[in-house]
Amino acid sequence: MSGTHPDREVHGAPHDAPPIRPLVLIHGFLGSPDDWGAFESALGKIPHAPPTVRADLVEAARGVLASGVGRVTLPRLACALLESLRRDPRLQGGFDAVGYSMGGRVALEWLVQRGNGSASALDIRLMLASADPGMEDAAERSRRAGVDAQLSDRLAGIDAARLPAERASRIASLLADWFAMPMFAPLTATPAFEGILKRRQDDLASGDIARCWSEIVGGCSPGANEPRWDTLRAAGDACMVVTGELDARYCAVVKRSSQLGIATRMMKDAGHALPTEQPDALARLTAAWIAQGAAEGERNLAAHGTEIP
Repeated sequence: MSGTHPDREVHGAPHDAPPIRPLVLIHGFLGSPDDWGAFESALGKIPHAPPTVRADLVEAARGVLASGVGRVTLPRLACALLESLRRDPRLQGGFDAVGYSMGGRVALEWLVQRGNGSASALDIRLMLASADPGMEDAAERSRRAGVDAQLSDRLAGIDAARLPAERASRIASLLADWFAMPMFAPLTATPAFEGILKRRQDDLASGDIARCWSEIVGGCSPGANEPRWDTLRAAGDACMVVTGELDARYCAVVKRSSQLGIATRMMKDAGHALPTEQPDALARLTAAWIAQGAAEGERNLAAHGTEIP
């Protein structure tokens, strides 16, 4: 099993500079490692940018399914992805990570191991981009579990469709509904959206990928997994939470995270899809976060809740 793309390494530090921790990039639901292209291009223009490794949630889910341990839950998906990352020699001394949306929730599970005193836990720092640690209200969790179960069924229906026209119709319907959500309105207005949409269509046209996403969304639903707000609180300087100022739901996540003492940022002119909508601003923030963590021994970034120019 492999949940990473080790051939994706980009810009690293000059030979005369101290070693820079690699940066792992984890995409979101229905996403792919290629979603990080614009972010990596922007990061590469910054002096002493870290080498990057793109994680692949679909590959990690395949590993869970192949292992026979049971359904794909959030802890199992996180464990499978971390196991694949640990096999990369560049990452064995620890790394930083940016987890976008579902990718952030997966990454936050890694810190549960550290909180449990796991001897195998790596030295990991996390930037959670448009990621919610989870739902605590029972009624809200139940409702979300039902919504994600229906989405899982629709994705399974794509896998089950045998006629190309039927599969294409189901894909078009699902993606139209998905991107109609208000949090994606800024994304759909960007020139990059057509490429994103085409990539999603092409990926889902593979029944295997649709089946994996069906397993992921059903088993990793916030309604079916434990909230991790206590984990985030305990992480302290090891975490930063960032979202777009146009993403109302996740602005509330940033506000609560700040109240817990976690470093936060609100990004101007951005909705939910930060790596695509604001790759340059996210790259600058990431580079500053990495540099400050290295220079100050992972001390918390000052001035919670400020904006990125």
